[in-house]
Amino acid sequence: MKLFAVIIAFIVFSIFSGCSPADNDYGFDSFSAWKHLKKMETIADKCSYIDSQLKKSGLNVYKDSFVASTPLGDRDMTNIIAVIPGKNRDRFIILGTHYDIKELNPPMSGANDGLSGTSVLLALADSLKDPPYDVRLLFFDGEECIVEYNDSDGLFGSRNYADKLYRSGENRECVCMINIDMVGDKDLKYTLSADTDLKLYRKLQKAAEKENLQKTVTFLNGIILDDHVPFKNIGIPSINIIDFNYGPGNSFWHTPHDNSENVSRESLDKTGRIISRMIMEFDEL
Repeated sequence: MKLFAVIIAFIVFSIFSGCSPADNDYGFDSFSAWKHLKKMETIADKCSYIDSQLKKSGLNVYKDSFVASTPLGDRDMTNIIAVIPGKNRDRFIILGTHYDIKELNPPMSGANDGLSGTSVLLALADSLKDPPYDVRLLFFDGEECIVEYNDSDGLFGSRNYADKLYRSGENRECVCMINIDMVGDKDLKYTLSADTDLKLYRKLQKAAEKENLQKTVTFLNGIILDDHVPFKNIGIPSINIIDFNYGPGNSFWHTPHDNSENVSRESLDKTGRIISRMIMEFDEL
């Protein structure tokens, strides 16, 4: 992901009133998320690991392989999809993240940019039970650009899946798309894109307030290009939950400093709790 352009000043959003977390506990296991992150940091074949862990959670898993046309030629890529059955099986929420890691020399482990969102979704695969709608867990390949982010470079997996939804007409059955990315920073503050769907922002705000985490939600004055955008472009209400300020002045982003020493289990816990509540207490937009 990257900050695409500072183009508009966003609305001044309301200040939360302090409150204690509600008693309702949806069972998110941050220890499990942290174990997933540490394991994936050490292995090359993250696709097989994600597939195996989702199957251990008792979910049906579909690996959607495709060929992406990149500036450096065709590349094989694979999205991973699993479904958590909901009370309403006719409609679904997409909960997405990306698992690919930016190719750098020297390399980075991608503990934050890629693995933090992936580890949270893997833990949610165990803890989300009987949500209001089906939840499609989407692990995107090819979020990172090969050369430079533009309409034909980067977001390969999310573009591919959104295109399939649109061509099949399934986009009309999708309640919303919630994307999470870079949620492991020790100083966690979500920096929402200025084009965030306002109704989804209010649901995020409400969930954060109930978890007494309202101070984690802020806005940028610009647009962030990330895996939510292809879904927004086909008319699906979308939100990107991201902390786009990793390290001093975002200095850890896309560098070897993006490793497990610079991320926090507590931040994974905050994100998992907020997302759990946001989904489990979801009603119509």
